[in-house]
Amino acid sequence: MRFALYILLLFLFASCGGPAHTGVAEAIPVADTLHHYDTLFFGQHAVVFTPITPTEFDKLADQGFSGDSRGDDSPLIARDKEFISKKDSTFTIRCANNQIVKLTEQCSCDGDDYIDYTYGGRLGNTPFLVFKVGYYEKLDYLLINLNSGKKVTTWGMPELAPDGKKLISTSYDLDVGFMHNGMQLFEVEPDSLHTLWEKELENWGPEEIKWLDNKNLYVKQSTPAAAGKFITAYAKVQLDK
Repeated sequence: MRFALYILLLFLFASCGGPAHTGVAEAIPVADTLHHYDTLFFGQHAVVFTPITPTEFDKLADQGFSGDSRGDDSPLIARDKEFISKKDSTFTIRCANNQIVKLTEQCSCDGDDYIDYTYGGRLGNTPFLVFKVGYYEKLDYLLINLNSGKKVTTWGMPELAPDGKKLISTSYDLDVGFMHNGMQLFEVEPDSLHTLWEKELENWGPEEIKWLDNKNLYVKQSTPAAAGKFITAYAKVQLDK
């Protein structure tokens, strides 16, 4: 009898006199059903995503471009003084065909006129110089070909395939919408880049990408969820060419 009374008192305390509880559980994504079936179709191209584990992704070394990560590009300019120089706010690039390319910063103004260049060095063994380009509310990357002087703008940081024949560029922006949210694939040519395909994404964004080999990529897929949390998945991406 005493034991039953004790149980009853505990129940009454928990329901009436105990600490307050809102009764609403915080929604935390524990499984992903958003990304794993993805296959992107456009033109003659099919890009197939198959799930991998976070461990597989983390074990693969990131061999992408990272020359501008320090922010201070003066050591790189000094190293590459044979073909690039900077005076005041203007970069001067001297190309093999005797063409001169100039890039002038506008860092003392706001709005649409603002532009800032950070030199990131040469992209692998290719003839491309890489610049991170900052605008008032967004950024992209500019590649200048040292053979021809041709310019190509990519949505995000260029990632060169191991054989140097292809280049992937990704940009993530599902939060603000000032930048592209998607992927681009280029073929590297002697005087420029040829766009093989590009795709804006709506349901998820490529937060990080790594080359597995010359035909396959690993990608970290992210989607904003409630209360500042994210649904994250990892996939292997098979390129059809």
